[in-house]
Amino acid sequence: MSSDGIVHPAFWLENNGEGLFLYAKVEPFLDQLRAGGQPTALRNAEWVATECPEGRPIYERIKARVAQLAAARA
Repeated sequence: MSSDGIVHPAFWLENNGEGLFLYAKVEPFLDQLRAGGQPTALRNAEWVATECPEGRPIYERIKARVAQLAAARA
């Protein structure tokens, strides 16, 4: 279940893969974003990426792809 107990991780992953992509791009700035007035920003994406056995491997692949894309732009 999600951090609030409503959504099963498999359902979330099936319908929100782009949320993990966005989370991977924003993760380095997440503390700053939250401190700037968005304390719950990307909370569910973070939960799936870090706490869910179903989400961690998918997130690691997405995170690696985001890093690859960033390196290609540099």
